[in-house]
Amino acid sequence: MEFDKSKILTCVTGSKDLIGKMGWFADSPIRIADNVISMKPTELILFDENDGYPFKNKQGYPSVLFYPAQEPTHEELFEEWIRENDVKEGTHVKVVKHFGADVNSGIVYGTDDGKKKYIYGSVGTIDKLCRYCADVKFSDGKVWDCPHTALEVVKEEKQEDIADTLNEAQKEYLKKCVEKENVIFIENITESLKENGINPITIFSVIFDAVLKGKEFDKLRGGNNGK
Repeated sequence: MEFDKSKILTCVTGSKDLIGKMGWFADSPIRIADNVISMKPTELILFDENDGYPFKNKQGYPSVLFYPAQEPTHEELFEEWIRENDVKEGTHVKVVKHFGADVNSGIVYGTDDGKKKYIYGSVGTIDKLCRYCADVKFSDGKVWDCPHTALEVVKEEKQEDIADTLNEAQKEYLKKCVEKENVIFIENITESLKENGINPITIFSVIFDAVLKGKEFDKLRGGNNGK
């Protein structure tokens, strides 16, 4: 960040509107310039123009001068959102806030805005990442440009391998249930499966799906392919 001496604030140029802003505190221009280079900005919590030390930070340090940190641009915040959420084309997002026509500003409005009203609450996929906003494609095939401030990334749930949810005793018991000659009788062992702590509905689904697709239960059967 390039230091600009003209942006140093005093009891005359400061105001209570600055409260909550991040910046640097010191009693001389030289010291505040050093702080900008060597320290992280802290929050301004108090301003009193009638005090000899009008500025006070969150740590309770009073100072004569305050140098506000530069606010990140909308473009920088958009890039940060993409990076932190690993957003790319095909990422699922949900519209969680109403927004206005000027999507490049990132401003989210509290009221509905015309033709975009109907997409509130909808889930779509990122069609294209532009410089200031994201083009989102919805189920009706339409693509709308949306500010990231109105979007929430829908996290994909990782499907757990059924074999990894069973303990060794359950795996051993299940091996007997899925031997080729016993598959036809599996509907008759519901209660037995329950007694052994295995959800029969889940197991039936996996077994019948595998049988229909010609899959073998290598992981559950020790890799012997039922031989």
